[in-house]
Amino acid sequence: FDINYSDFGGKVLVPGDYTALAAIDLGSTLTLECAPETTTGEWSFTIGGAFTTSADSTIQFSDGCSGTVDWDVIGAIALGARSTSIGSMQSIAGAITVGAASTCDDIEAFAALTVGTDASTGTIKAGGAITVGTGATTGVCTGSCPLTCVPLVGCS
Repeated sequence: FDINYSDFGGKVLVPGDYTALAAIDLGSTLTLECAPETTTGEWSFTIGGAFTTSADSTIQFSDGCSGTVDWDVIGAIALGARSTSIGSMQSIAGAITVGAASTCDDIEAFAALTVGTDASTGTIKAGGAITVGTGATTGVCTGSCPLTCVPLVGCS
């Protein structure tokens, strides 16, 4: 599916492959809804620019739905403070910033990766420096050494 809008906010999307040729934002809530008669799905997003979420924004499954979500972003990824997202996010040519008190799954940055204070992530990986703020929790931390991880949980 071609994405021909600049904000995911308020959208309800069924499983599928979604492509945006340019940057896109999330200003409120994006709901991923399973197809009728199913409880699981697969979503794949390819974004040709940056992906930015506003503070307090949410990416969520509809009630009773679950699945696999992959985000491939050409530019930088910036998750706003207190935002919630689902799925693996990869910045192919940019940095990733996870805002304070935000929650996300696995993230991988081509460049630097910053996880804000009190944020929670899955596995983190970066081609550049990794900085994890006070009170943040992450999965395994891999990438360039030396890492700036608090606490340092791994380096490969």
